[in-house]
Amino acid sequence: MDTFHSKIKKAYTDDVIFNNEIEANYISCCVAVILSTVLIIVGIIHFIDPLPYGPELFGLIGVELVVLMVPAYACFACKCSKIWNKYLLIIGVTAFCAILTALLTFRVPLLLVIPVLLSARYFKKNLTWSMAIVIGILFIAATVLGVFFGMKTDLNYVVLTPGEMIQVASDGTLEEAVAGLTQDSWATLWKTLARGFIPQAIFYVLASLVASDISQKGLKIVLEQEEITKKTSRISSELALAENIQRNMLPSIFPPFPDHKEFDIYAKMIPAKEVGGDCYDFYLLDQKRLGFLVADASGKGVPAALFMMVAKSLIQQQASLGSSPAEALTSINAQLCEHNDTGLFITAWLGILNLETGVLTYSCAGHNPPIIKSAAGTAFPKGEVSDGSFKYLKDRSGLVLGGMPGIKYKESELQLHPGDRIFLYTDGVTEALNTDRKLYGEERLLDLLNNCQSNNPREVIETVKADVDRFAGEAEQFDDITMLEVSYNSYPEEQDIDNPLGPDAEWEARKFSAEDCELEAVLAFAEDQLEKYDCPMRYRMQLTVAVEEIFVNIAHYAYVNGKGDVEVLIGNEKGRLLIEFVDTGEPFNPIAKEEPDITLSADERRIGGLGIFMVRKIMDEVNYEYKDGKNILRLFKQIGA
Repeated sequence: MDTFHSKIKKAYTDDVIFNNEIEANYISCCVAVILSTVLIIVGIIHFIDPLPYGPELFGLIGVELVVLMVPAYACFACKCSKIWNKYLLIIGVTAFCAILTALLTFRVPLLLVIPVLLSARYFKKNLTWSMAIVIGILFIAATVLGVFFGMKTDLNYVVLTPGEMIQVASDGTLEEAVAGLTQDSWATLWKTLARGFIPQAIFYVLASLVASDISQKGLKIVLEQEEITKKTSRISSELALAENIQRNMLPSIFPPFPDHKEFDIYAKMIPAKEVGGDCYDFYLLDQKRLGFLVADASGKGVPAALFMMVAKSLIQQQASLGSSPAEALTSINAQLCEHNDTGLFITAWLGILNLETGVLTYSCAGHNPPIIKSAAGTAFPKGEVSDGSFKYLKDRSGLVLGGMPGIKYKESELQLHPGDRIFLYTDGVTEALNTDRKLYGEERLLDLLNNCQSNNPREVIETVKADVDRFAGEAEQFDDITMLEVSYNSYPEEQDIDNPLGPDAEWEARKFSAEDCELEAVLAFAEDQLEKYDCPMRYRMQLTVAVEEIFVNIAHYAYVNGKGDVEVLIGNEKGRLLIEFVDTGEPFNPIAKEEPDITLSADERRIGGLGIFMVRKIMDEVNYEYKDGKNILRLFKQIGA
């Protein structure tokens, strides 16, 4: 069984009990200081104009100051954090009250309730009851001693015989005259007990019961508050983690494709809470197609964010499989409706831009109309003609995703020219509220874009965000805000295949025999170079798979009539990684082969082609040339800023 002290130490291992004890000690110290201050003030008054308690009052004040101040300053010195602090403080305050009760019996009724109430602040029921019993005994003893040795001149308890007269001196007081009478102390004690002590004792017991209840319920409240604090802290930590996960799932490196000068793109999402239901995304489907998306889930917080992340992943997957925007949204709607017990839905605008032709194919699922700046004379889908300024592209819009199964979405096309721009946003922009509950509005957004002097997507979006903030003022952000702008700059120029990396690139090349037995050495070389260039772990496995696939193909098919070599070069310039394979085998362009139809079953699909298809999905860019009797295959991947 634990000893008393071991239980105390065990309690002190709990931060809640420890912190509460420090607070209670501090309150007791403050009470002791306040009582000491009152004593000092009484002493000053007595010095200026002597009170009717006699010169012994100074001695009393001195004793009481020692009893109070020594424990208080001893506890202050150790920051009220020691186990013994509470006992020293309560003993000091109890001694003060007991001495004062004994000497001033009729002047300080129920003073001994103070230490009982102080003990209740420690929220320990056993401590409070122990103090109540001990102090109750002291209360009785102090009353008895007060009658015999203390201030026993309360006229309510004076016993006079019939005809007895009280003579008061001309320079004296009635109290002094009564004190000079010969009194029966036992009779006075009985009257004191009957008329004064018993009512006070009843009140003292009631006060002790109240103090006990306070100590018990106080501890319960403290523990409940601590549990709430822990839960709140855990929820805050989980929300912070969710916020970090959501932020990392959104593209955040700008410019994301520095080798593609045909377009500029920038996006930003500002959640109203820790995590938001808005989303943006963009990706290269291949070297000539850019997919981009802005979507908004109903609701806010974690449920909306989770629902949105599922939809985002599904949309990107469908687009990567070659689906058109309308096909992708139709497929996603069917999947979301199948298990949507929460009743959430998503508005989305998905576009695919052909970088070679400038044709933008898009589909809308109940989302806000984008704002387009197109060359003057460009025909919009509904027959409108552009005048060269920003305009809302109001076109057919399907139902929200997850709202109703069986919906087939439609898509439209728009021809973009160099210099054309498209601005996507969620309703957190146009429906932002100010302190007067007025909406930011579509017209204000359109005017701002037309008056903005910059053509840079990042600067445009930052300008819009700053204007929304100015408009909202002190009003709290009500909804998530997401914006994305794509600027179509020019048709792509022919790749300079003789100089794939710049003059500042680092690179290393090594020659291997084109045989399966060399595969392990090739992979070891690749892994060393990837580590040298600080390639993120999320890319390393993909890149080693690509290296393995290409090398095995060369080893099996390049040299039909005998053995040969393959040179592997791995280089890096400012985060752009190049893996180059050079062999002197039969001329063969692997990327010219038609991509396999992966929607067919394994029995229906033709054999071959999956390896290079997988490599092209892994890499950002794959190109081939046959030059000076050599097959040259280059793989590019952006691995950093």
